[in-house]
Amino acid sequence: MRLSFSLLAIGLALIGLPGCKKQADSPQPQAEKRWLKITYKGDSTWPISDSNNITGWKLGEETVYLWNVERGFPDVWVGLYYPWQGEDSIDYTYDAEGFLWVNGKLVGGYYSELCLLPDSILKNILTIEADYNYYNHIFERFDPQRALSIDALKRLPKLSVISADINWWEVQRDRAINTLKMISPGIDVYLTYGSHSWEDIGYLAEIKGLRSLNLWCYGMPPRDILKLAKVENLKRVHFLRGVECRLLPFLQAFLLGLVRPDCEIEMPGRRR
Repeated sequence: MRLSFSLLAIGLALIGLPGCKKQADSPQPQAEKRWLKITYKGDSTWPISDSNNITGWKLGEETVYLWNVERGFPDVWVGLYYPWQGEDSIDYTYDAEGFLWVNGKLVGGYYSELCLLPDSILKNILTIEADYNYYNHIFERFDPQRALSIDALKRLPKLSVISADINWWEVQRDRAINTLKMISPGIDVYLTYGSHSWEDIGYLAEIKGLRSLNLWCYGMPPRDILKLAKVENLKRVHFLRGVECRLLPFLQAFLLGLVRPDCEIEMPGRRR
C-alpha cells in the first residue's frame, strides 16, 4: 500500500515538473479542414449547391444526399444517397430516366429502369432506389423482372447504397422487406417506412444493412422500436408525422437514444 502511495506521489510530482507540464500542455496538431464542393449541372447558383466540411470523413462510411431538382425541390424527398468516393468536388445531374450522373459518370438511379441496361454499365453503379412504390404508380402492374431481388444484386458488384420507400398498405411490402433482410452487410440501406397503428416494427431490425430509417406514423405509434437498437449499422432514426398521426413515440425514441448514443434520433422539433 505504501508503495502505491509513493508511486502516486512521484507521478503527481512529475506532472508538476516544468518539462513534463510543457509536454502535457503542448497543443495537438489540428487536422487540416477539407471541403466538398457540390454543384448541380456545373452551376453553383442552384439552391442545392453547397460546400460541406468533410474533415475526418472516411472512404466507404459517408454518403451525400443529392436532390433530384427535376422531379422535386429540397423540401421533397426526391433524390439518391451517393456514397462518397474521396472527391473534393461533386458536379451532378439527373437525366430524364432519373439516372444519377456524378462528375460525368453514371452512378445510380431507379432500379426498375437501370435493370434494362447491359451489365457493362451496371457494374459501375454505386447507388439505387429500390422503387417498389414508384414502379407501381408508373407501370400500374407489378413486373417481378423489374423489381430488385437478391439475384439482381449479382449484376451490381459495386453497389454500396440501397434506398427504399415502403408503406404498410402496399401489395409488395412483404416482398420488399424480405429482400432487404437478405442483403448482406456491406450495402447500406436507407429506408423510409410508413407504419400503421400499433404495428410491431421490430422485424425491421432484421435488415442488417439498415443505416438510416425515416419512420412515418399513421394513426397510433408503432411498437417494439427498441429492437432497432441491435442493428449495429444503424446511425440515424427520424420519426415523422403521417396521416392522422395521433401520438409520436417520444418515450421509445428517448430510450432508443439511451441504448444507442451513437445513433442520431430526430423527431419533429427535436434532435439528439
